[in-house]
Amino acid sequence: MKSDLLFLEQESRGHDEQSMSQLEKLESELKMYSCLADSLEEQRTVIQKSLDQMKTAITSLCAEIMRESVTVTSDNIAHLTSILEERIRNLMIQANSMGDEQMELPPQKLLWANSDLLPELETVVETDRGKSPARSLKSA
Repeated sequence: MKSDLLFLEQESRGHDEQSMSQLEKLESELKMYSCLADSLEEQRTVIQKSLDQMKTAITSLCAEIMRESVTVTSDNIAHLTSILEERIRNLMIQANSMGDEQMELPPQKLLWANSDLLPELETVVETDRGKSPARSLKSA
């Protein structure tokens, strides 16, 4: 009977040691997965911030370029980006065409002080010493 009791105590200790070993292993895994979860949460926060900034930028571009108010979501962001890309490409083609047309015109004077673009709005400023050679625009 005593031998059975000793055997059961040893068996119980073995199970306890095995349980403690498994518990330590599980705690170690829990700690590792908790660190991984924290890291992934930080990455998610950074990505979400970037996504929010992108949504804001796309909303602003849609309002400015397409003159439309849109609600940008994660579901339609790719579609709106492709629409903006096409619209910007068309605007660039249009701007290049206008640039080509302007290149055919004779070059204009580059300095506003020497320019005759708006002669009806120019006036000579008079000072105590006489007329100043500087020009200014009349107020409308």
